[in-house]
Amino acid sequence: MIGRRGYGVKGQLHKLAIEAIVNLWYQMPMGEMRKITVEVPVETLEAALSGGGTLAETVREALRELAHKRACQRILAMEGKLDLGLDLEELRKDKDEV
Repeated sequence: MIGRRGYGVKGQLHKLAIEAIVNLWYQMPMGEMRKITVEVPVETLEAALSGGGTLAETVREALRELAHKRACQRILAMEGKLDLGLDLEELRKDKDEV
């Protein structure tokens, strides 16, 4: 999980916000498909397929993981500049005061 580890409302909201952003990516329908031809090293292909599944499933999973990794990198590159629409003063209050 990316983001800060934290407790209380502030940590929970931060975690939920990051999860929501990343999960939105995965909830998008597959939509239009595109056929591709790719040359890959035999050893790499065999290692990827050794866990089971078809070649198409393996390639789709690998592309989803790469897209997820890049989305996380873009979020981290924002260095806290992502506007989550949260009230900082409310988040700074002790959870017992709420």
